[in-house]
Amino acid sequence: MADETTVTAGTMGSGGQINITSAMMTNAISAIDDYMATVKTEYGNISGAMSTLTAEYFNGSASNGFRNFYNNKIDPMLNNEGSLIKMLQSLRGICESALKQLPGESGVDEGLAEINNQ
Repeated sequence: MADETTVTAGTMGSGGQINITSAMMTNAISAIDDYMATVKTEYGNISGAMSTLTAEYFNGSASNGFRNFYNNKIDPMLNNEGSLIKMLQSLRGICESALKQLPGESGVDEGLAEINNQ
């Protein structure tokens, strides 16, 4: 793993700074992956429960309204191409980009400094 170089990424307020390490970004990516896996698992569970509930135990106009709510609000947010998954993928991409910018083993190519200083 790359060394734990701390990089100042910006300022917070008038006197603070934000420090990012490769471990922080690696841990964030791992947490996002875990969360995404949990969302996908729970989506499968809720989809199965929804199918069973509305097919066997819950029918009529209330069932139709609930099914419409599920199909129009919940499913588009949680399915594999849903807004929550897309947001998590975007957040993962931001963390990957930040990790690539950190100096070290898999970060910024230190040879670029030589080229830029010529």
